[in-house]
Amino acid sequence: MSDQFYLALLNPIIALSFSIVVALLWHRWPRHTHFFPLSVAFLYAGLAFITQEWALFSAPGGINYAGNALFFAAVILACVSALLRVKAKVPLWGYGIITVFSLCGFLYFSLVAPSTISRIVLMNCSFIGLSVLTITRMAGAGVRSRADQLFVAVVALGGAISVIRLVMALSGMLPLNSAGGVDRSAYWSSVSGLTPLLSIFIVAVFVFALALEIVADLRQQADHDHLTGLLNRRGFETAASTAMNASRTDGALMIADIDDFKQVNDQFGHAIGDNVIEAVGRALREHGQADFVGRIGGEEFALFFRRASASQLQDIAGAAAAALDMRHIPGLPPGYKLTISIGLHHRQGGETLDQMLVMADRALYRAKASGKNRAVMSPARLKLV
Repeated sequence: MSDQFYLALLNPIIALSFSIVVALLWHRWPRHTHFFPLSVAFLYAGLAFITQEWALFSAPGGINYAGNALFFAAVILACVSALLRVKAKVPLWGYGIITVFSLCGFLYFSLVAPSTISRIVLMNCSFIGLSVLTITRMAGAGVRSRADQLFVAVVALGGAISVIRLVMALSGMLPLNSAGGVDRSAYWSSVSGLTPLLSIFIVAVFVFALALEIVADLRQQADHDHLTGLLNRRGFETAASTAMNASRTDGALMIADIDDFKQVNDQFGHAIGDNVIEAVGRALREHGQADFVGRIGGEEFALFFRRASASQLQDIAGAAAAALDMRHIPGLPPGYKLTISIGLHHRQGGETLDQMLVMADRALYRAKASGKNRAVMSPARLKLV
C-alpha cells in the first residue's frame, strides 16, 4: 500500500482513538459530563476524515455533504464541551442560527451558484462565529482558574486557525486542486495537517484540567471531615493560621463541645451519635457566622473569626446554642435536651493559633465545670509594665 494511503488513515485513527480515550475518561468520572460531547466530537471528526479521504457519500461535483456536516457538528460539540467544563450556559439559539445560516449558505453555493471558494469562506466564517460566541459565553460565566483560561485559549486557537486559513485561501496561498476542488489540494493539506496538532492540544488541556480537579478533590478530602463536611483539625488550623498571618488583625476563637455525648452513644447507639455530630456541625456552620468552622475532635468543634468583639462572640454563641435547641435530630426522642458548652477567646497581643486554642479550651473547661450548657469567655491577661 502507498504512503498516501497510510497518511489518509492517520487523521481518522487519531480522532477515533481520542474519541475512545475521552469516552473512557467519562466512564471513569461520569460527573464530568463535558467529556461526552467531546468524545462524540472526535468520533464525528474521525468519520468526517474517512468520508473526505475516500470520497464517500460525495455528490455530483465532488461536494461532500456528509463530511462537511460531520466536521461542523464536531466543532459545535467541542464548543459545547468547553462550555460545560467551565459551567457556562450553552447558547442553543446562537448555535442554531449559525447552523441554519451555514446550511442555507452551503446549499446555495452547492446547488444554486456552485462555488468551492464560497463554501470555504462560509464554513470558516461559521467556525469563527462559533468560536467568538463560545468565548463570549465562557467569559460571561467567569474564567476562574488557569484551567478555564486554557479552555478559552483552545477555543480561541480554533477560531484563529479558521481566520488564518480563510485569509490564506482568499489570497491564493492555499490553492484548490486543478479541478477547483478541495481533494488533494493545498487547502485540504492544511486541514489534515493542523487538525491532529489541535486535537492533541485539546485532549492535553482536558486531561490537565481533570488532573487539577483530582488533586483539588484529594486536598479537599485531606482537609475536611467526611461526616460533617466541615474542616478537620488540619484544615482548620491551616486556614486560621493563614488568615492570621495575612491580616495581622485581632482574631477570636469559639470551641464548642457536645455535653454528655458519651451518654448519647451509649443510650442510642453510634449511628444516632453521628446524627448528633452532623446536626451540631450544621447548626454551628449556619449560625456561627465564622470565617472557618472545623470539627477538631470527636465531639469538639472550633470556629475562627477574623474580627469579632467579646460581646459579639457571646451573642453568636447564644444564637448557635438556641438554633441547636430548636433542631430536631433523627433518632433522638422528642423533648431530648441536647446542649453544648462553649469556650470563647479573643486574641491578645501576638498570640499564635496554638496559644489561642489553649486559652479557648481552658474557657471550655470552665464552662463544663460550671454546669455545662453555657458559654464562658477567657479572662483578659494583664500586661506588666
